[in-house]
Amino acid sequence: MVWRGEASTDILSKRTTGFNRGGTALTRTSLPSPGRILSVLCHTHLAMERDVDRARTIIEKWARALAERAGKSFEIFWLEMNYPALVPSMRAAIWDEGCCPNCGRKFINEEDIKIAFMEPPRSETDLERLHAKNVWLICDWCERRKGETPWQEWIEAEWP
Repeated sequence: MVWRGEASTDILSKRTTGFNRGGTALTRTSLPSPGRILSVLCHTHLAMERDVDRARTIIEKWARALAERAGKSFEIFWLEMNYPALVPSMRAAIWDEGCCPNCGRKFINEEDIKIAFMEPPRSETDLERLHAKNVWLICDWCERRKGETPWQEWIEAEWP
């Protein structure tokens, strides 16, 4: 309820309605048109779809590069090494609220998201350490600081 002399904010239109001392409205607001609401919803949905496809594309590209270096087929990395499991994490990272799981800093852009190994592979054919369970998405800053240090040693040094 709005009392005389107070103002209320319409959440959808972000406009303020004020009242004078006599209780009459100084301004009137209206809800956005159904067309405007539909336009905003469609734009949001399309942006989400684009990001979903983009996340899968990034992970697929990375898995293909690793498979090629290891001399294995893409299917081995994609199916047997479980790289599709990384797609939801990449989707979350790409979205506006994505942040580094290590330092908590928001990702600046896609280039700031680094796909890193917790335990560095001993060779290009070290399939145990190339597995998706050994991968995490961290920011560029954390990845540069970690370098080739094994994850456990690095975490202990970072968070004593």
